[in-house]
Amino acid sequence: MYGVLLAGGTGSRLWPLTEYANKHTLPVYDRPMIFHPLGNITAAGIQDIVVITGGEHYEQVRSLLDTLHDDEKNTRHLLNLSSEEKLNLRYALQDMPAGIADALARAHCIVKDNAVAVMLADNIFEQDTILQEAVKNFQKGAHIFLKEIPEDQLYEKGKDGKLRAKYGMARLSGNTVIDIMEKPSPEQLPSRYAVTGAYLYDADVFRIVPNLRPSQRGELEITDVNNAYIKQGTMTYTIVDGWWADAGESKEGLFQASTMVREKVLKRTV
Repeated sequence: MYGVLLAGGTGSRLWPLTEYANKHTLPVYDRPMIFHPLGNITAAGIQDIVVITGGEHYEQVRSLLDTLHDDEKNTRHLLNLSSEEKLNLRYALQDMPAGIADALARAHCIVKDNAVAVMLADNIFEQDTILQEAVKNFQKGAHIFLKEIPEDQLYEKGKDGKLRAKYGMARLSGNTVIDIMEKPSPEQLPSRYAVTGAYLYDADVFRIVPNLRPSQRGELEITDVNNAYIKQGTMTYTIVDGWWADAGESKEGLFQASTMVREKVLKRTV
């Protein structure tokens, strides 16, 4: 299984912090944002990783990640990597923001017909080993990671002034995902289980994406990929333990993620 780390996007919600910096290079407490999900992937035993980023951010992102190969800078410990573990990072470009599913498709030329563990580079989890068990047991289909969100943290106003959920929300029936609704209104909300930015897919994902239609935003949505697997009956899920933060959602989200990571790090040192 390959890891795929999605570090594209314009970072407009974090402007002006992102005027000259890719949002995924911004600090979340003690390390760059992108190091957190990268650590989740390596903790699952995956060292072959494809990083997808925008052309204008390529040099900055690669320069930062190259420090993981520099023994003098001693940054490997930030991912809990031993000196013997070989981190193989490769890169692909998403020329323009066209959706998460489009970004994932850019990895196909590298990963070929292998399964992938995909993470959004602005998602931070309290549990470092969030992917570990699912990766170990993965055979086929898709696997998503859900987090129950408190009512008072679910919604935001869109540009049209209407209230919608911030995330794709899952409809569940026992151990089965029935469907996923992309940012539903309060009246349409199927549950309070949000789809986080971590996914496992078999090689079929690279046959699903080319058949997707762009959404109203003109993008290929990862929700449509997930719903395709649900229709096939090959979707499974994990309920996330501990907290989950979307550090790229807003400046407030970035601050909250940093605060929660700080508390986690301090607990470890006590």
